[in-house]
Amino acid sequence: MADEPKQGFSNGYARLVQGITGIGEGQPRSYGGITRKISEEVVRCLWFGRHFDTSRLYTEDGARLEVISPGRWNAEGGPDHLDAEILLEGAGRIKGDVEVHVSTSDWKRHGHHTQEGYKNVCLHVVMWNDISQGHVRDAAGRNVPQLVLSKYVAIPPEEVSGLLDSLTGYPDTARYVAGPCRAVIAKNRRNREMLERILDQAGDERILSKAGRFEESLGKKSCEQVLYEALMRAMGYKNNVLQFSQLAALVPLEDLRRFIPTGASGEGMAGRHARIQSMLLGAGGILPHWQGKGGDDYDRQTNKYVETLVCLWEEIRPKWEKGLRDSESPREPMQYGDWHWAGVRPLNQPPRRIAAMSRLLARSTEGGIFRDLLTVIEEAGNKGASSAPAVTKEIEVYFSGYGADVEVDVEDGFWSYYLTPGGKRLKTPARLIGAERAAIIFINVVLPLFLAYARRGRDPCLEAVLHEAYKGHRKCPTDGVVGFMTKRVLPEDLYGMVNNARRQQGLHQVFHDFCQRKDISCDRCGFLIALDEGAG
Repeated sequence: MADEPKQGFSNGYARLVQGITGIGEGQPRSYGGITRKISEEVVRCLWFGRHFDTSRLYTEDGARLEVISPGRWNAEGGPDHLDAEILLEGAGRIKGDVEVHVSTSDWKRHGHHTQEGYKNVCLHVVMWNDISQGHVRDAAGRNVPQLVLSKYVAIPPEEVSGLLDSLTGYPDTARYVAGPCRAVIAKNRRNREMLERILDQAGDERILSKAGRFEESLGKKSCEQVLYEALMRAMGYKNNVLQFSQLAALVPLEDLRRFIPTGASGEGMAGRHARIQSMLLGAGGILPHWQGKGGDDYDRQTNKYVETLVCLWEEIRPKWEKGLRDSESPREPMQYGDWHWAGVRPLNQPPRRIAAMSRLLARSTEGGIFRDLLTVIEEAGNKGASSAPAVTKEIEVYFSGYGADVEVDVEDGFWSYYLTPGGKRLKTPARLIGAERAAIIFINVVLPLFLAYARRGRDPCLEAVLHEAYKGHRKCPTDGVVGFMTKRVLPEDLYGMVNNARRQQGLHQVFHDFCQRKDISCDRCGFLIALDEGAG
């Protein structure tokens, strides 16, 4: 590298939080011989977003359960979700509150069995039942049925924590109450200087925590496979994260490279793109659903598109279903009903995101997407860390094509002009990946993954380039948590302090560590204590 490396990602925030308050994130718990670390916030998101198989739910007592409404997200004291509605076998339609925990034992450990405010709870939702208890009891001695989500989430529990980084809108933070930290910050300039320092360090901590999850994966899988899985999750947005993760597990890169080898036919990139689409849409259960319609339901171009992919999938499917090894069980595609369609904008529907991922895979060099991106970062490093801001633009152009100085082929012959099969053809092409989504991919996937890669390879120069790119990254669109925390923590004249992605991520980290935790009151908040001590 041309320049001496600059400072990388700081872990000062973690030392600050634990050093001042003695409060950490808690230790991993071991159930059934598997060590799992997951926060209650993640379980709440899984429940609230219905990121589990809703077609065959049963309570721990064996009663059939249907979720009509998960309830309102409660950001204050009391049960986690209010005014939920469920259909329970033997009891009929029930309205009430829902309390969420990581494990069954948390109900009693938190004292809910004696608290009057939990007498309207109609369902206890947990990730794991650690004491094999069919139900819990409320203060009135009534049995509260339980739902164990780990039985219905379609991915390994140890991977759940990393799936929700791209989700926005959790919790419903439209209502906010100014915290005491806001008054402390308004007192004098030294508090404001301390706030800037904390937000910067908290922003680094958030990327470090994401990098830690990638570090675990890199010890088990190739860099390309880890990136592929992370990009697939990013294509899921908030509605279909788990579904895209399931599809990535069904169709790993090893399958794509075996069944659709680079340069295997004279079709070029367009042919390879179509074959990858056929495989992902076929294994995802979407293509068979389209095949069952067709005819008069679609226009001529849609019928041609579907027929082409069906022919390609029928050629690949027998080999894919058999698996790569004789010891594997036969594989079965997902079902169309597994995907969430309602409430998803047409631009974000799963088929368009699958087409976007197919395009990325088809046009990457033979070395793969990871190697493409690593080349960009290393070339910037060779020019010196000061050239790092260009990394952001080049990588985001790689995904979206937006703002490119030269033409970047990120279009799809069908999905750039259609939002749904058989819908009205667009007059001008719509991007498969927009500029905002490309920025989110850079923050949530590229930065932490390549940071984990740099640290595994003990490459401080590579880390320095990543850190400089992060510090200079523009603000991303404001999500619910950033909006909530800005109003809760900052005086109005300091709203402009959150002027980059790093500080937005810092607000997320502070929210996660303090504001959303029920076991920490404001007077014990490490964020508030740090501000006070910094001003002293």
